[in-house]
Amino acid sequence: MTIYVGEQRRPGGGRVVGTSPPVAGLIPGVRPLFTGTWPGPGAGAPHPVARLRRALGGLAATAIALSPVATTTRATGWVGRGELAVVVHGRLALYSRTGVRRYVPGRGEVSQPRWSADGRWVAFLRPSPTPAEPGRQPQLWTARANGTDVRRVTPVGTPVGAWQWAPSGPDVLGYEVPARSGPGPVGYYTDLVAATMPASGTGAPAVRRLARLGVDSGGLAWSPSGSELAVSYRPSVGARTTVAVTPATHWAPRALGGLTSGPGSCVQLQGWWPDGQGLIVWEDPYCSASIAADGLALASAGLDAAHPSVLATTLVHPEWVAWSPGGRSVAIVAGGNREVWYGGKHIELCRVPSGSCHALPVPSGRMALLPAWTTAGRLLYDLAPAAPAPSSQAPSTGAGTGGWQPGGPFSEASSAAWYSAMRLYEAGPDGKGPRYLAAAGPGAHDPLVTSHGLLFVRATGLWYLADGSRGPVEVASGLGDPSPFGNYYGYVEWSQDFAWHV
Repeated sequence: MTIYVGEQRRPGGGRVVGTSPPVAGLIPGVRPLFTGTWPGPGAGAPHPVARLRRALGGLAATAIALSPVATTTRATGWVGRGELAVVVHGRLALYSRTGVRRYVPGRGEVSQPRWSADGRWVAFLRPSPTPAEPGRQPQLWTARANGTDVRRVTPVGTPVGAWQWAPSGPDVLGYEVPARSGPGPVGYYTDLVAATMPASGTGAPAVRRLARLGVDSGGLAWSPSGSELAVSYRPSVGARTTVAVTPATHWAPRALGGLTSGPGSCVQLQGWWPDGQGLIVWEDPYCSASIAADGLALASAGLDAAHPSVLATTLVHPEWVAWSPGGRSVAIVAGGNREVWYGGKHIELCRVPSGSCHALPVPSGRMALLPAWTTAGRLLYDLAPAAPAPSSQAPSTGAGTGGWQPGGPFSEASSAAWYSAMRLYEAGPDGKGPRYLAAAGPGAHDPLVTSHGLLFVRATGLWYLADGSRGPVEVASGLGDPSPFGNYYGYVEWSQDFAWHV
């Protein structure tokens, strides 16, 4: 597991590069509780609204955390819609298809809820229950769909790396953890582990180590059939990164020569082609988190290809890669620069296996992000304000570009205003004929298509727009942690705060 130096992580496990002072954005349509001048970034004091929001959120979170069992309430806006896992003020809420909402008990901010293939289990990250532990590393936990049988899967004090549920078959979690192994300058190695959940009743998962990969890893990815795992790892310091495919039941790796890197470089897995015949990866020539933060080459290669096809330079956000329902076209967000509003980010549609891409046109002063596909094969994406180059950026004390930087380009208030200025669009399979999805309303972003509608984020709430309805309903407010706009570079990983199962 690669440990990136110089980064900070959200308490629940999401990676954040850098920090900014805690500034709250005002929710559109709600009268401000504070008026007047606030000093802006670097002042060292939270915005008064932020203090109030955190106090209220903290009280609710404490009440939930102290409950020894799953706390049950009704969710009238979510009936017959499937199973839903949502992080609300740092706590995990599970919504059943019958409209029952249960909060999973336990302390520590939760992140990255994910459903098992059959929807019987939900896995998530939560920090160690030991408050004195340095770094408060996130561990992997599981719970049943009704919020019971909550268990920690990984050992206390052992941070989990990449992890995924098997997409089919038995409920199996594949994950990576560091393991101490003997003396010497390199004493930590990465173990590839599989945990099989009990088929019935209660009990701990059956955990087995598949392999000791090496000194670090570029992730893992289950094949669409669930029969194989792709892994990326370096056996030793200075060695080439090996990308290999192994049966999920035992360690029998087959190295993919077309994706094996040169000495000192790394390969980060994005995922498989939908037909299981190839992989998409990020090529990291220096194994550098700092360089990766400004974008890496996203490449595609068949399992037997001699060389990968580079699609574009993108930021390393897995949710910025979206496959069409047919599996032959993939929408990606091209463009670099870690500050999310810079870099000319736009959507390109790429064909696989040819690797040919074409860019979708973007209006002046805008960028295109967060692609998704409807079941009918129509493309969804967000248009967001784009700032000019940093050298011509307005001063941090000014209003900023387009009025969406009220606290300067790197404040939480500006990040909130930037998200509020987003607009959700729908286009044809080729990206032509885009139209504003007015029913979702202004500020809608991070779309997730369900079987009968659309989930999306707006003003730190999770909303649902049913097919054929005139407007959305709010399913949950207070999405994520109590202060969600904490990323100094603007981007918030909202998609890691909720998960849906049919």
